[in-house]
Amino acid sequence: STPKPSSAASDVYKRQLLNKYSAEEYINTVIGIELINEPLGPSMDLNKLKYDYLKPAYDYLRNEIGNTDQIVVIHDAFVSNDNWDTFLTNEDSYGVVIDHHHYQVFSPGELQRSIEDHIAVACDWANGHLSDAHWNVAGEFSAALTDCNKWLNGVGIGARFDGSFNKGAQTSYYIGSCADNENIDTWSEERKTNTRRYVEAQLDSFEERGGWIIWCYKTETSIEWGVDKLAANGLFPQPISDRQYPGQCGNVHEQASSETTTTSTPQDTVDFSGVDVSGVDFTKIDYN
Repeated sequence: STPKPSSAASDVYKRQLLNKYSAEEYINTVIGIELINEPLGPSMDLNKLKYDYLKPAYDYLRNEIGNTDQIVVIHDAFVSNDNWDTFLTNEDSYGVVIDHHHYQVFSPGELQRSIEDHIAVACDWANGHLSDAHWNVAGEFSAALTDCNKWLNGVGIGARFDGSFNKGAQTSYYIGSCADNENIDTWSEERKTNTRRYVEAQLDSFEERGGWIIWCYKTETSIEWGVDKLAANGLFPQPISDRQYPGQCGNVHEQASSETTTTSTPQDTVDFSGVDVSGVDFTKIDYN
């Protein structure tokens, strides 16, 4: 098996990364440095992540490199937002952004939600963002309402949506068909409408606080995961401010405020096994 890098080697890599991309030649291009992407917080010692990995890197950037402008981006590690509210929030700490990644396709329970439930969950994400002690951003999200995209869950593993997911002892059951998923001509008008509604609800939700970075602009074939194809087929607002379904989150918030009880799904109930969504984050895209 491939040996894992030692903590000393990891420290060298971090310092090289921070030194290079905090230099004057990059500071107006690289708007933040995320030291580790998607650590699985529920499966690790979160304090070790914070104080043995993230805090030393932050201190190195501020105290040894002396950079006062570069932003440190910290992924939320799929734990509740309040886990980060007391970390790097003292008066001497600044320039920290919490990165939230939001999807609703990596468990059967999420995949079975109605479009109204998908929208309600997306709108509720704003409440978590608004309560953060740090600046924050929705650093990953997509238009996906299925997990049908090829190899999304890992090479050869299949999709939960059509019941072909099979990884070790983990299996799945049929929810809907993945046939012709990447052929927009086979999409019903209802599916197109639901996808556009879901996209707009997420944009409305994320724009209540720190904004968003969608994953991603272009893939080999995917519609649900590619802004280029979404926009070309009228499923992504053009321009961004063009809302065909305005006020969705306002309606959800009004309904929630009139109810005495609410139900939410904690992030750590999602099955993240086998998920490897790789690509490039585009912070600013001109779609015209």
